[in-house]
Amino acid sequence: MDIKLIDGEDRFAYRVSALIYNKDLTKVLLFNVEGRDWYMLPGGKVKIGETGAEAIKREILEELHYYIDFSLLGVSEEFGNSTKYNNHQINLMFKGVFDGEAVDYDFHGFEGDWATYKWVNVSDINDYEIFPNQIKEVVNNDTDFVHFVTKNK
Repeated sequence: MDIKLIDGEDRFAYRVSALIYNKDLTKVLLFNVEGRDWYMLPGGKVKIGETGAEAIKREILEELHYYIDFSLLGVSEEFGNSTKYNNHQINLMFKGVFDGEAVDYDFHGFEGDWATYKWVNVSDINDYEIFPNQIKEVVNNDTDFVHFVTKNK
């Protein structure tokens, strides 16, 4: 069972995400959910009894069939409103390198057509609307650990 709570209009979720670089570190993988005009890092909800590291490996394997070794990148505390909910999310972020081919076209994952994945040139990262926006800063920095708080989206 995913770790999420819904109480009326308030929603909390515990999520993991991954900053995935291609093997020469010139591209990163983003995804877009149908109907949204912004991108996110791939990942998903943590299940009860699962560590963050276990969750990110499972999510990336389920969605993309990528086997990647990840290291912890940081924590993002995210607050925002949707049409239905006041959202509060804690997101453990990981980073890793995909040693396969970073294709030059958009593609869907193995969980359905609701998400479109895209390899983006690191040099073009500022051309994309990404949530949380601080991801853009992290992509170009070789940092050991980050923590940021994002409100509104």
